[in-house]
Amino acid sequence: MISTKIPFPIESQKENSMPHKNVIELHFDEPNCLALGGRDSGHALYEEQLKNQLTKTMFDQGVLIKFPDSVVIIGSNFMKALMAPIIKSFGLYNTKQNVHFQTSSDELTKEVIRDII
Repeated sequence: MISTKIPFPIESQKENSMPHKNVIELHFDEPNCLALGGRDSGHALYEEQLKNQLTKTMFDQGVLIKFPDSVVIIGSNFMKALMAPIIKSFGLYNTKQNVHFQTSSDELTKEVIRDII
């Protein structure tokens, strides 16, 4: 599968030529994890992997959150819980402008974005 990053708002956009300065690659205990779901799991992932990495400076510069290519399903409650603290801290508009996602497919990336707005 081809990985693509798509920013808020949902746009049909392939990898742009400007690489992201700040990239957070998410990691999971199960290396071949296929699906992510549930509010508790989303919140736990935020606490474990995003909370201390995502600084205001990094946020202001823009950040790409990369999901492993093995993940092909991401539940809406998982994404809402993962992003809720970020949206609360920086606001929905700023989050839409500065946070981008890369998943295993364009379709999954669009679903992830729709789930949190």
